[in-house]
Amino acid sequence: MKESTEGPSRSPLPQGRNGKIRVLVASDYQIVRSALRQLLKIDDAFDVLMTETTSGKALPRTCHTTSPDVLLLEVATHSSSSLRVPASVLNVVPDARILVLSANDNTTYVRAVFATGALGYILKAAAASELFQAVKQVHRGRRFLDPRLSNSVPDHLLSPISAATGQPGKQLSRREIEVLRAIALGFTRKEISKELDLSEKTVQTYRERIYRKLAFHTRADLVHYAVAHGLAGWEDSS
Repeated sequence: MKESTEGPSRSPLPQGRNGKIRVLVASDYQIVRSALRQLLKIDDAFDVLMTETTSGKALPRTCHTTSPDVLLLEVATHSSSSLRVPASVLNVVPDARILVLSANDNTTYVRAVFATGALGYILKAAAASELFQAVKQVHRGRRFLDPRLSNSVPDHLLSPISAATGQPGKQLSRREIEVLRAIALGFTRKEISKELDLSEKTVQTYRERIYRKLAFHTRADLVHYAVAHGLAGWEDSS
């Protein structure tokens, strides 16, 4: 398992009643919720509080009222709408510890999930023992990244979005936003040039302006900013 030692970690939570980790399972699909509930029962370390859908406002409310130690969030879609779920939970329960379970191994998407504030990400290809370890690690307040992704997503690209990200007083132009969105989606300068009908030199100029206006230094900063402002457009790239 990959346990990051970089960046701030959260303080370990006390064990729930009977010394068990209290887990809330969330998925849009009843069969998935039931399967995960039964799977977690294999390990005596867990106490599944309940299961919940991810649609609407129910999940944030449930997290607020039940205060689970870990929210195990199964994500079935690769679109930007799936990124709103952990963000909506953390908006209501800022200290929620969220472990996302997904089949999506796209590195930009994975970075975007961490940018929302989720603490862990595990692929559906994982074995039961790996899932159990991931839940326990997230409960300890340590960031978890599926080991299958460890070589493609460096630790320094997994930080959540800072509340101070960017400089609100410096607005981007429509064209700069288009370039920003393309960069966040992983397009090269040549591809952006062709897509937006601009010269590569002009694309580079826009890129430099964006970095300067937002006081950013890395592409990861741009990806995080695009996700935070709904500019990533994952549904168009899936």
